[in-house]
Amino acid sequence: MGMISFFDTPEHKVFTYKPRFYDPDKEKIKQAYAKKRLKAEKQGEALPETGKDEYKPGEYIHGAYDSPKFEQKTSHVSNKGIRSIAWICSLILAFLIVYIIFDKFVPYLTK
Repeated sequence: MGMISFFDTPEHKVFTYKPRFYDPDKEKIKQAYAKKRLKAEKQGEALPETGKDEYKPGEYIHGAYDSPKFEQKTSHVSNKGIRSIAWICSLILAFLIVYIIFDKFVPYLTK
């Protein structure tokens, strides 16, 4: 069960790739190759080889963050527990300050 947060939590980052140019000839070749590949799959024939210049998302960084250098450092005490204890202590301190101020100045105001 989540607790109410007084601060906004950051959203995940979204990457949108927008190509700078469009090559219609290359697009036609890709579509023709996709049709040929689909036809070969339906007929059970051997699939034509894919081009080496075809982009596969994540192929360059696959496994780059597996090293121990990028592992998440975890502590024995959760940050959520520490944060809630800090909020409780600050609320108690604030009520204590307000009580002391009213205890000291209310008798002068009622005279």
